[in-house]
Amino acid sequence: MANTFKSYLTSGVTTQTTILTGPALTQTTVIGLSISNTTTGAATVSVSLTRSGTTVSVITNATVPSADTLILYGGDQKLVVQAGDLLKLTSSASVDAIVSVLEVA
Repeated sequence: MANTFKSYLTSGVTTQTTILTGPALTQTTVIGLSISNTTTGAATVSVSLTRSGTTVSVITNATVPSADTLILYGGDQKLVVQAGDLLKLTSSASVDAIVSVLEVA
């Protein structure tokens, strides 16, 4: 099995957007998730995980101040994503997201 570190970038999120889809035949661990507010006002963000039609909240209505970054995963915090899972981000203002993962295939 090969271990591969990857990052997925999504910019300008203002509506519900899938920022990561769990790849087929791969074990994926989210090791970092940063959401950066690129506007001059506060942004309200929510992150959810959908698996087989069931959606659960990761964080709901978190405020990210202007020109600031919310770090949801990093350090000791991890999130396991299964094949076909959808990690989604919703924001009230334009934000950028970086999802860092370790994939084992």
